Amino acid sequence: MRIKYKNDICSGCSKDRLIVNKSKKLCLFCNQKASVERSRIRRKERIAQGKELDKSKLARFYKKFYEEHPTKTCFETNEPITNYRSWNCHHLLEKRHYPQYAFLNDICVLLTLEMHALWHSLDEQNRCEKMPKTYKQYMTIKEKYNE
Repeated sequence: MRIKYKNDICSGCSKDRLIVNKSKKLCLFCNQKASVERSRIRRKERIAQGKELDKSKLARFYKKFYEEHPTKTCFETNEPITNYRSWNCHHLLEKRHYPQYAFLNDICVLLTLEMHALWHSLDEQNRCEKMPKTYKQYMTIKEKYNE
């Protein structure tokens, strides 16, 4: 079955264009613009409900965490982390599972990119063996927040 598109006046831009959203009489450009706007509104609602984190607020938190960090070294390897990158800030309690703790300094540590990637690629048993310092801190934080 082929969809038949026709030219008509777009309700979004009032120009004679090919209408791709027949129910709303929108051209391709206006339909995409409306779709982005709907996504933005849904995202704002999820943020307000606490189901999703505000990425700009999270970026500011990471920057502040890095700037206030006393040593600016990797928690696991003690390598210096001289330049700020958001990936260096690691949540011991994952943000997606514990959004209520996402903006707490004590659940975050600085890790190099390699260590951060390693943490997320390991299972619980291997984390204990290959990243003992971070794992110990993770267990302390889990106990502190009863998780």
